[in-house]
Amino acid sequence: MQKQAFTLTELLIALGIIGTIAALSIPSLMTSVHNKMLATQLQNNVESVQQAIANQKIINNTKDLTETKFKDEAGFYSLFQTTKSEKCSATVKCWGSSYRVIGAQTKYEGKPPENAIRLKNGATISYSLEDTADAYGNKHLAEVFIDVNGADEPNIVGRDYFAFFISKDGKISGNRSVGPGTCDTPSECFNALIKNNYNVPADKDYYNTDEHDEG
Repeated sequence: MQKQAFTLTELLIALGIIGTIAALSIPSLMTSVHNKMLATQLQNNVESVQQAIANQKIINNTKDLTETKFKDEAGFYSLFQTTKSEKCSATVKCWGSSYRVIGAQTKYEGKPPENAIRLKNGATISYSLEDTADAYGNKHLAEVFIDVNGADEPNIVGRDYFAFFISKDGKISGNRSVGPGTCDTPSECFNALIKNNYNVPADKDYYNTDEHDEG
């Protein structure tokens, strides 16, 4: 009985198809992995802040963060500064030169705070007192801006650049979005990311959540 075998032409065609599929899928896979890495870095930094809040409440025997090192910028930075952290300055670049919002090609007009430090893990973090309330009436003590990989790209609000609020009693939250399924500011993107289970959408997409309708 004669055995069937692939011809050289058929093998080359098959390899060509496999190569084409790989060329199309690998960039998307790499982007997905990178997005997950950035989200994990943000999550780790947020957990560090949450741990610092818990520690300060215990050390100072209080539920009020105004009675802890969270009462001002210097106190906050002292909780995270190490021999490998640096204060941002003209010679220590901490933020990207410009940012845009995920899902859009337009430039983000907001400016990162000048008062910030670069942590030993490469993230840049800024803390400023924020005596405001959100749309639900929650009182803010401070606002934290963070770029999880400092000045390095992608420099996109909603991928590596976020902001969140800390309340007087230590709750961390973002700001609800003004429109369905998207975010336009760092704090809105933080809120969207949390509601999206720390899953960052593709660069061309907006967050597909309903955070604008929820508290």
